[in-house]
Amino acid sequence: MFKNRLQGEQRGASAIGLVITLVVIGYGSYVGIQYFPQLIEAQTIESIFDSLRQENVMEPFSSAADVKSSWAKLLNINEMNDLKDIIEIDHYRGNYTVKVKYDRELDLLYEKKILHYEKSMTLD
Repeated sequence: MFKNRLQGEQRGASAIGLVITLVVIGYGSYVGIQYFPQLIEAQTIESIFDSLRQENVMEPFSSAADVKSSWAKLLNINEMNDLKDIIEIDHYRGNYTVKVKYDRELDLLYEKKILHYEKSMTLD
């Protein structure tokens, strides 16, 4: 049954191929482990914006201080107090514009990449 096989024929992956595959998977995991918390943070901020929008619909904010207080409360609930001071609130013609800007660093081993997050909304 095996007599037709050439003696030098290889079956399966080589050691070098296996090492390269493991390096690629390891690097992808390394970057993913850093990026995943940032993704969750961005989605949490989106959720906080939705909550601010709903609060404003139920009872409109009367001042920028009220918006900032609600922002701080929602950050505290989500244990993200380090983002408390990144909010900018502008008041124009009865509407509040809420802007959030912050940067996070992603280490790619060969360079550090700065990821810029920016989100804004208008509370009518």
